[in-house]
Amino acid sequence: MSSFSRSAQIIKLAVYGMLPKNLTRRTMMQRLHLFPDDVLPEDILKNLTEELPQPREIPRKLSEYTQEERDAFPMLWTPPEDYRMK
Repeated sequence: MSSFSRSAQIIKLAVYGMLPKNLTRRTMMQRLHLFPDDVLPEDILKNLTEELPQPREIPRKLSEYTQEERDAFPMLWTPPEDYRMK
């Protein structure tokens, strides 16, 4: 038993254990392809499509904005004069 087959078997069992325990499990396992190293065969590389872009950018935290950017942001709500902030 070679080291590839042992490591591939470990990965295969880990993936199999994480899949839902229903009738689609075997179909999903048939779609799993394991390779011995980082180099993929040329015919498989030709079949790969582009990666999907993220749906939107991750918003920045308030602490990442400068004071000038915060002051330039439009006021969406003006609190009344008797409003108390905690």
